[in-house]
Amino acid sequence: MGTFSSGNITIAFNDNDGKTERILANGTDIRTIVFELTSVPSIGRAPVLPDELHQLANQVFDAIEDLVREGLNTFVAVTTADRFFESFGLLPRYLSSFGFQLAASQTWGQLIQWTLAWEKSHSTQIHKGTPFFFLGMNLIFQGDIDTGFLFIYNAMEGDKASYRAMGQADRYKQAPAYRTATIVDNPENALYETVVGLAENQPRFFSAICDCHRNILHTFV
Repeated sequence: MGTFSSGNITIAFNDNDGKTERILANGTDIRTIVFELTSVPSIGRAPVLPDELHQLANQVFDAIEDLVREGLNTFVAVTTADRFFESFGLLPRYLSSFGFQLAASQTWGQLIQWTLAWEKSHSTQIHKGTPFFFLGMNLIFQGDIDTGFLFIYNAMEGDKASYRAMGQADRYKQAPAYRTATIVDNPENALYETVVGLAENQPRFFSAICDCHRNILHTFV
């Protein structure tokens, strides 16, 4: 297991493939930190993530920038971003399970806003495939299929760029965003049950959507 440290952030990754396994902040797994700070969400009119998590996000992004400058395997940077965003997954799932799809979407939206704000003052681009994909998923659950698929396409474009930088241009086709965007009746699609449900309950509507989005997909791939 390899490690990279920057400030109070330590990234632990697999030496063989460069896949990040854990991110620590002052020795504590960030999944624990995120869980503790979001276990009682402040929802109100919209969920509000604590400032402490915004600061943590900036620290992780700074660490990603530092490891890129050091010339580490690009996959370490990509999967560090994935591990960071995935650590927030429990809160949107919790909100979604109680029918608060909009609140779940807003949670992913906040993370994306933090990331874009950080990128404005830095030269490094953070891999945003995870929040784009899950925001798209929540929007589809809300019935906003077009906007939902737009975010899934954005996730796919992020995957393409990241894998291209690693010299594995076609690997993005193994990622959830591509498998979902292709709208194929395949259990490996992350939104398989949703896609099948649309096809069974609204066949004409679903067929029109498939034709439209497959045409769009050709411009991406």
